[in-house]
Amino acid sequence: MSHCIGKSRAELLQKLEINFEGEAGIDDGGLRREAFNICAKELFNPNNGLFRLSANKMNIEPSPYSWMVPYHLKLFEFAGIFLAKVK
Repeated sequence: MSHCIGKSRAELLQKLEINFEGEAGIDDGGLRREAFNICAKELFNPNNGLFRLSANKMNIEPSPYSWMVPYHLKLFEFAGIFLAKVK
């Protein structure tokens, strides 16, 4: 996620090129899907402080303590852009 901080909105909305370090591969959708899964697990992981499980434990919601996470507003902006890219 730290690669996204400081990027302009236009840069974040560009088509993504996914490269895993040390791995060669042609993306037929699998690399992109894997990268999005890894990112989603980290971004929405309640242990990272931005989000928490809702009272019914069926959904996630912003954590009231997210302000303690460095760059939390930028990360919430990234979360919105990330969700807009997931199809």
